[in-house]
Amino acid sequence: MLLLTFWFQRRPASLEDRSEQRLQLERMIGLEGCSLTTMCLTGYALIGDTEVEVISRSLIIRKGSRVRVVGVKMCLLVVEEIR
Repeated sequence: MLLLTFWFQRRPASLEDRSEQRLQLERMIGLEGCSLTTMCLTGYALIGDTEVEVISRSLIIRKGSRVRVVGVKMCLLVVEEIR
């Protein structure tokens, strides 16, 4: 399982690396997954087989909730709860 962390995402080696990383995140838009933590603005989700730090679109998303990737903000995925 691949773990993408905020620290890693904030320290790319070059502009080219940053662009590639953003493209990888943008490819995840539309994918669904599960919240690994209770999100109060930020938290972790399992999207496919990748654990990522995410920003929630709503105030709180409970642990175990189904989520969908709706965007990328800076170097983090933005998710919303699937109801």
